[in-house]
Amino acid sequence: MINKAINKPNIVRGLYSLYNWIPYHTGMLTPYPVGSFIINISRECEMKCMMCNIWKNRRSEYKGYALDKDILSKTLSESKILKKMPYIVMTGGESFLRKDYKDILVSLLNIPHVLKITIGTSAFLTTKILSDVEHVMQNTPGGKQIALQVSLQGTEDVQDRIKGKENCFKRVEETMRGLKEIQKKYPDRLILYIYSVLQPENKDTFEKTYEFSRKHDIGYSFGIVNNMLYNKNRDDEYSKERVTDSDIERLVNVNPIYGMLRTWNKKNFTQQSTGIRCFAGYSSFFIDYDGSVSPCLPVSTLDKFRMGNIFEKDFDEIWKNAAKVRELTKKCAMDECLQGCDRAVVRMQYFLPDLISRVLTFNRYSLLRSKGMIER
Repeated sequence: MINKAINKPNIVRGLYSLYNWIPYHTGMLTPYPVGSFIINISRECEMKCMMCNIWKNRRSEYKGYALDKDILSKTLSESKILKKMPYIVMTGGESFLRKDYKDILVSLLNIPHVLKITIGTSAFLTTKILSDVEHVMQNTPGGKQIALQVSLQGTEDVQDRIKGKENCFKRVEETMRGLKEIQKKYPDRLILYIYSVLQPENKDTFEKTYEFSRKHDIGYSFGIVNNMLYNKNRDDEYSKERVTDSDIERLVNVNPIYGMLRTWNKKNFTQQSTGIRCFAGYSSFFIDYDGSVSPCLPVSTLDKFRMGNIFEKDFDEIWKNAAKVRELTKKCAMDECLQGCDRAVVRMQYFLPDLISRVLTFNRYSLLRSKGMIER
């Protein structure tokens, strides 16, 4: 059976990821973003998570520009560069707090080259989420997909405590039941999975989130608490330093693939220390709620990494004139990135070098495995 990941859009993305090595090393030609395309669609959030303070004082930070379906549709439809990107990730805050969210999703998924939108959600707004998802499924072409990434940090009171609100776990259960019913009608178009963050408050009980995903027959993924500027969590008392090697080994027992977290949990896991180069600003980028374009989410709060604003210039013009920011990205020494959203970008960029290393050693050596980017 042919792997579903081997399709025309992904083959095109793979070829352009190889091409991007040329502008990365020479500064010549225009790179094509084919990896992670993340949009911050909402800075508002109804949760008060222990590992994220994005809910604090966000209204006062964004005045003037605000992304809507018109500017996003215009940008994705008119940009020649973005036609290479079939997949979009939407983050926040909580995306479903937006009253116009279903209209945004319908508008974007009706653009021919946009095939899939992945959405992070707390699943707390049960009625709104089910209504919006049903509407989008009914008003977009077959073959277009939504992937819902539900934040589950524990079961029962653990979820409620970490999320800072009562009945959070109950709402996840209610929302998931409703989504599963919609999924029966659109089995190939609605993708559901759980995302958990290993952190001090749940590290003794995290296996229960995995059991929840198995019980409901949905996907599962895991990360480690981080202290990025973006989520305003700069509390050294609530950080990955409190996650121990024994915690990681228990996670590996849940699924061996999480062995890569042994490396991610270490301090100073940067592009300088690993030798793995970051391609943010080349293969990936981030659009903030006010239209600002940055190489990636972690640096989006830093003015020197701003590439431009889609309310003021066309995206293609911004992208073609961002050489100075790309040089800054090469020197970036953040150690929270490679374990997060840019891991898939790195794996795509290093696919060919990793394949060569495996072939030459008869699979005894893998470049990516040696750097802690993959487990096997």
